[in-house]
Amino acid sequence: MSSLFSSHCRNVMSKRKLIKELKNEMFDLAITEPFDACAYALFEAISIRAHVAVYSCIRLDHVSEIIGQPVPLSYVPGMQSSFGEKMNIWERYMNYFQFKGSSFIFQTIGDKGYEAAKEFYPNIRSWREVVPEASFIFTNSIPYLDFPSPTFDKMIPIGGFTVKTDKKSLVLEEKWSKILNQRRTNVLISFGTNARSVEMPEEYKKSLLEVFKSMPNTTFIWKYENPEDPFIKDIENVYLSSWLPQNELLADPRLTVFITHGGLASVMELAMMGKPAVMTYGILKTDNSKVFSYKKNAERLAEILHNQPTKPLETLVKYVEFAARMDKLVLFTILLLFPIKSESFKILVYTNLFGHSHVKALGKVADALTDAGHNVTVLMPIMERRFINETCLKSTKNVIFIEQDDHSKQLIEKWSNRSSVWTSGGITPLNVFKKATVISNLFGAHCKNVMSQTKLIEELKTEYFDLAITEPFDTCAYAFLEAISIRAHVAVYSCSRLDHVSEIIGQPVPPSYVSGMYSPYGERMNIWERLENYFVFKARSYMFQAIGDRNYEEARKFYPGIRSWREVLPEASFIFTNSIPYLDFPSPTFDKIIPIGGYTVKIEKKFLKLDEKWNEILDKRKTNVLISFGTNAKSDEMPEKYKKSLLEVFKSMPNTTFIWKYENPEDPFIKDIENVYLSSWLPQNELLADHRLTAFITHGGLASVMELAMMGKPAITIPVAADQTRNAEMLRRHGGSIHLRKFDLANSDLVKGAIEKVVNDKRRVFFSLKQFPRHEFFQALPCHTNNYKKNAERLAEILENQPTKPLETLVKHVEFAARSVGITDNRLKCFDSDSENYR
Repeated sequence: MSSLFSSHCRNVMSKRKLIKELKNEMFDLAITEPFDACAYALFEAISIRAHVAVYSCIRLDHVSEIIGQPVPLSYVPGMQSSFGEKMNIWERYMNYFQFKGSSFIFQTIGDKGYEAAKEFYPNIRSWREVVPEASFIFTNSIPYLDFPSPTFDKMIPIGGFTVKTDKKSLVLEEKWSKILNQRRTNVLISFGTNARSVEMPEEYKKSLLEVFKSMPNTTFIWKYENPEDPFIKDIENVYLSSWLPQNELLADPRLTVFITHGGLASVMELAMMGKPAVMTYGILKTDNSKVFSYKKNAERLAEILHNQPTKPLETLVKYVEFAARMDKLVLFTILLLFPIKSESFKILVYTNLFGHSHVKALGKVADALTDAGHNVTVLMPIMERRFINETCLKSTKNVIFIEQDDHSKQLIEKWSNRSSVWTSGGITPLNVFKKATVISNLFGAHCKNVMSQTKLIEELKTEYFDLAITEPFDTCAYAFLEAISIRAHVAVYSCSRLDHVSEIIGQPVPPSYVSGMYSPYGERMNIWERLENYFVFKARSYMFQAIGDRNYEEARKFYPGIRSWREVLPEASFIFTNSIPYLDFPSPTFDKIIPIGGYTVKIEKKFLKLDEKWNEILDKRKTNVLISFGTNAKSDEMPEKYKKSLLEVFKSMPNTTFIWKYENPEDPFIKDIENVYLSSWLPQNELLADHRLTAFITHGGLASVMELAMMGKPAITIPVAADQTRNAEMLRRHGGSIHLRKFDLANSDLVKGAIEKVVNDKRRVFFSLKQFPRHEFFQALPCHTNNYKKNAERLAEILENQPTKPLETLVKHVEFAARSVGITDNRLKCFDSDSENYR
């Protein structure tokens, strides 16, 4: 093979006149498949520096080695592997040698090709140096369909980009339609282009003939290169054709099964068209119930693939245009390719002591980096002193607090005494605009106090931190980073998205199907809901932008030369979001936005053990329900009518134990009710991990939603404030939860009905909207049974088998950003120019 490709490359590179003409074209970008490395010699010769790679396959083993992509061969099959992801020790050895053998062959081909190319252009760089500089590598892979495996940020899956999926446009000719109409069962057979059926051994053909004859009520359509072959004579249920409209046939509901060689294009087509497939004829003789099961599973897979958040070719075009604007994204070259000592970076984590979820999230990040061997300092300006002993830090010991000044204390006390979240109305644009001034004054005063610490700022400036980490919930951090001259920084969200950041960095947020952070809707909205979603998005974005601008007004009183947060924030090397793509609503994203959803959740159930006290409580009854409304919505401040309603529910369900996070466990209102246990603190993660816990009634805070989703517990979500409605809708769409409004707590029948539905129902049931006005969440989803427990467990299984681990991803990207001294070149060019044309 190396001689073949070497000769071919010598011929290509000998075309000096053509190469000179192409060089004069001054192309912005080149695209090739690194199956043949000669293309990179040509790119060097015509001086194209920006290029992307596109795979027709899922992976190329030699490219994985060249770019440094992790390939754990104990569970990741190589491209030419004979095994799946579950291998015994000997199969793992075989997988390793198959991977190395395949990689060696193609690396040899690449080296020989370059030897030939250098006969004409001796100064070109090796393909081993050029390939890793690809701005992006597009793989013909669908993560949900493919084996879970580690990946890099620059590797963009666009699996199925060659497949037509619009069934309306896939219409069969009359000839094929008549054939499909002859019998109820129709089987398509194709072994692709290289494995010619006409050359199949006679014993195989005879075996298939026996199958055809034994199944007269099934039509077999076979791609066979010699349709006039007499071996099929007098068998009426078989049709031979040298060419088949395969995509159109697979899209037709009359086609029952596909017998295929398993080429990737065929596998993608049948997966996306929802057809069951076989590799041996024996499966055709199985019982009807199994065939039906295969059909349902295939259709379910197709539905999932059809509803992917992005379309393959749209993704390809978007990233290619991005790469063309950015010229050569050399900073995305994996630095592990080059000799680097094991490094320990100095990292500053800036997080306000404000809001338990924010403190917990950034604390988890700091500890993960400390555990990875880095020197981490946490800066905590105090906003809520009640969290002073709840920093959530375990491994990280170097913590610096900035005390409040008197003015900040007064404002935060006034803010803390605001009206109860239990009685406040929903989030509307008008409400948000009213709050903007109050909140910007609060954060402005806080930022003024932080930036007045000039002595501390000068001390930290001399620490020469390699990287800073903050959450852009409060943009004062960026003024602080400017003052101490830290240029490399990353952002971490405790939530799934921040609307003002989306606007500042240019992330697309189509309001017709992407819910804003504080939107009361899911992704399915009517025209009026879309309009409200748009205005809520703009209002929340306006509020946080107003906070940011006010912060900088105060910061510049001390450091007038610092740049605006609007300029600094988009330069973040990466933005880590607390989002799990499969769990969250599908939405457009950018390459630098890295989902690490669930990074605050402990999922190793063997380490989540309950104390004896909780064990005894869970053992008392078969059904156990956990109730928690989080930190900010205190249950003891709940309106009396809500409490009375819940008491009625508890009393009416004596065979169910209710464990309630309640700030005043001695409250006499619960007196003499034996099946209710109040506690000011709960081991929530441990309880959710316990198989005896039946259901969870939660406010829908993102941390709680992540925990119950990853632990596989059915839930009733009752949002109280902030992003909780969006989180509740996000979870509901997976069929494992019911979404109630906080005002529904006054309706004991509705609450009890929801609990019984989640705990007991195993049938598909459609509730009348007359019975539950505006509660469309009670309608069964087409892709789920109404067994909430099964749906919740299935979601947990999917999340457990994600190809990458959140904190590992975080650490890897943070280290990369620290080495690269700020990956500012991945800032979108749309900030600097109008539309551009590319060749």
